Amino acid sequence: MILALLLGATPVQFDTIRGIRIGYTHLANIDLRSSDAMVLGYEQMHKVDTGTALDFLIVANLSVLGMNQGVVYPTGHVLLGYQLKDSFYLAAGPFVSVYQLEPEPEAKLNMLIGAGWTIPMEGFSVPIELGYVPDLDNQWRFMFNTGIDYAF
Repeated sequence: MILALLLGATPVQFDTIRGIRIGYTHLANIDLRSSDAMVLGYEQMHKVDTGTALDFLIVANLSVLGMNQGVVYPTGHVLLGYQLKDSFYLAAGPFVSVYQLEPEPEAKLNMLIGAGWTIPMEGFSVPIELGYVPDLDNQWRFMFNTGIDYAF
């Protein structure tokens, strides 16, 4: 940052919003009682303000799924993407999920393609998010989340 100031460059401005997520995930060919699972999580979105209508995003999420079936499987992802006019966004990145906890934890790494729309409210915003995780073993998943975001 000091070098950027010495060279006359303007520092990058990050806007950070964070919030709780609750949603639904459909899991294909997974060994659970039902292929439909509820999700509860926490998400941070870091937006690089480019000064144009298109901003760069870094999205990080940690969630647990399966509570409606009496199990808790952790998941997480980090996405890179773009947001148009502080509302619609599209991003992709690595997605990790734990599929079993006993006798030994078993995790799987995939890619996630996500899209969302942020609805601004007074003092907070409401995100609506869709995600798709393709899989070569036919264990794909589709996700729908919503929640509440707030900025510090």
